[in-house]
Amino acid sequence: MTNVLTLDDAAKMLDLPPQTILRWAREGKIPASEAEDGRYLFDQKKLLKWSWHHNIFLNRNYQQNGDSRSYKSVPLGSLLRRGGIHYGIPGDSREDILSNGLKLIPLPDTIQRSFVLDLLIQRERLASTGIGRGIAIPHPRHPVQDIPEPGVIAVGFPEHPIDYGAIDGQPVFVLFFLFSITMKSHLHFLARLSHFFHDEQFYGLLKEQAEAKEILARVEQIESSFEQPR
Repeated sequence: MTNVLTLDDAAKMLDLPPQTILRWAREGKIPASEAEDGRYLFDQKKLLKWSWHHNIFLNRNYQQNGDSRSYKSVPLGSLLRRGGIHYGIPGDSREDILSNGLKLIPLPDTIQRSFVLDLLIQRERLASTGIGRGIAIPHPRHPVQDIPEPGVIAVGFPEHPIDYGAIDGQPVFVLFFLFSITMKSHLHFLARLSHFFHDEQFYGLLKEQAEAKEILARVEQIESSFEQPR
């Protein structure tokens, strides 16, 4: 790799749309220099430092190999307790709910929420994370650095159901914000969540916006059933 990257090179490195990189360069949010012909160029080393500082996960071709973190034995209940269950999130649009919901989630101070929000919105523009039956799982396309290992899951109930562009066209009444530190753990947590959504008792608790202790108790019951021998 050369030390000077073009806009397309930088977009591939950060695994983000070129339009986003260009906008950030124009707004001074990302280290870049403008050439005489108007093109933006990027210093690779500065971009690497910037990506880690702002919790932007690199394209897999730029990452170190390996994933030594253990996550399969971590109960999802512990990740939910870490992220919390939040009620009455104000907003009339998908962007409003994401922004206001993100403000309620306890995340480390080293994480810049404005960039995380940008990543969430970028993901939604690719395809809605509304999976049907009024449920959405907003998440960045990339694992987020500085997230407590192995991740954070937060539940958010909007003040009222919102049009989320879900696959079945139904408005969304609950969001499961998902943040992981690796792609492997992200896929694992998504698979585990799918089991919960097929549990009608759990789904009923979500529909009625039950108290957090009731939701967490059902989560623990479902997870204990996973551990029982068949």
